[in-house]
Amino acid sequence: MHDPGCHWFVSHGKYVKSLTVAGPVKFANYDEKTVIVKGPKGTTLVKVGKSAPLAKGVYHITMVKQAPDDNHLVLTVN
Repeated sequence: MHDPGCHWFVSHGKYVKSLTVAGPVKFANYDEKTVIVKGPKGTTLVKVGKSAPLAKGVYHITMVKQAPDDNHLVLTVN
């Protein structure tokens, strides 16, 4: 987490709200609550300390009970 906006990806030392990576990837949740990952094959809940494999596609990532003004992340897997 990193305020303002609270949720970010860290890429090459910078905080970003969207990220494009070569895949497939393993998404790991190091947040404080379960993370909701919405993608081409539906919705996956990733609990704290767990991970989920992500194939090619665009994923929208939010935290359970996330405040509406927090960042909503977009991960594109090529």
